[in-house]
Amino acid sequence: MDVLQALADERDHQALTDAVHTGRVPAEAAYHVKGAGDDCRAARHGKGRSTTMSNNLHLAYDYPLLGAFWTMMWIFLWILWIVLVFRVIGDVFRDDSLSGWGKTGWTFFVMILPFLGIFVYLIARGRDMGKREQQSARARQESLDAYIRGTAASTGTGRADELVKLSELKNKGDITEAEFQHAKQKVLTS
Repeated sequence: MDVLQALADERDHQALTDAVHTGRVPAEAAYHVKGAGDDCRAARHGKGRSTTMSNNLHLAYDYPLLGAFWTMMWIFLWILWIVLVFRVIGDVFRDDSLSGWGKTGWTFFVMILPFLGIFVYLIARGRDMGKREQQSARARQESLDAYIRGTAASTGTGRADELVKLSELKNKGDITEAEFQHAKQKVLTS
């Protein structure tokens, strides 16, 4: 009974419940201790630990530094895993040498058995992942450069281009000499 009274005096309901679960204190005896009613009733009826608010309140100083380190490590590894899954799926669809069935098979394998699928893909095809990404980046850059060159060449807003166009219009007879001189003067003054 000394254990019961000490636990009740300290109001440590969780310790009293644990003592009942481990068999150090009979549940019937703990039920009669002042202030321990709900926890011990739950323990006596086999419902496990109490879920009262006071037993589940965890403060920052109750969380050890090593626990915080491990939590951050697991979060980092989880984010790393998500990035790796997206990289592998992106590489599957970037590869032009894979057929449609090959892409479907790898995607299915990675989605159904993610850990095994990712590791097998990295072992089987991981060596060329960087090469495929470089080729894709090079192709995108070449496409962008060709678009910029084509757009810049077609606009032709320079003075020399405008004078050439005016000269061609005059040679075709679309504009008269006076109109040509007037338009030439505008181009040169602007």
